[in-house]
Amino acid sequence: FALFGPRPAAFLPDFGELQIEVNVDLPQGTKIADTNERVRELEAAITEIVPEEELKTVRTVIGGGGLSLDSLLGGGSISENKANIVITAELDKAELEDLTHELETAAVSIFGEENVTVGVASLTSSGFGGFEIVVFGPQEDLERMDAAVIAAIDSVEGIENVTSNLSTALLAGPDAPQTYLRVDGSPALIYNAELTTENTIGVTSQAVEAVESIPAFPSTLT
Repeated sequence: FALFGPRPAAFLPDFGELQIEVNVDLPQGTKIADTNERVRELEAAITEIVPEEELKTVRTVIGGGGLSLDSLLGGGSISENKANIVITAELDKAELEDLTHELETAAVSIFGEENVTVGVASLTSSGFGGFEIVVFGPQEDLERMDAAVIAAIDSVEGIENVTSNLSTALLAGPDAPQTYLRVDGSPALIYNAELTTENTIGVTSQAVEAVESIPAFPSTLT
């Protein structure tokens, strides 16, 4: 599980960790399927450019202006021409900056110089907010377990109004454009909730335990 929470929050993983952030803004009218196809090209390039032993995670959001909760959960309009890719790697700042230049060259060749920016950022500048748990793995397992995961998180005292980007998408209807979310190339779902307690560390741990305790929770999901 990838965990994020309201700032400031001590349980955030490596809050000041440096990472490479790619923001894509293709011409208006670009369909999300086209944006997704080009982003997959970049994801493939990332795995070729960054050594496997140094690459930690590649987190991709397509169909929004970055990692805002409104974009991820359907609370705002979906920008089909936009995407955000965040790469974390076991590298120091100098090595990460060298890698950024190489990734920028690849990104420009895929999206065009005027349509993409690549830079080094930290988690503090990436716009996270709210309580979130991200689960990723095979799409069919995510869909099958979605209701059970919502129920498990909702059972934790101090957490209310749990939703996922899948459940929100179903309410929006089949014709509504949907945000795509991937972690390390695998489909992912974000579970968002309201907190009614200041014990963010405690309820987050309890939420993870509740999900892991779901009977027959698939080992294919992380």
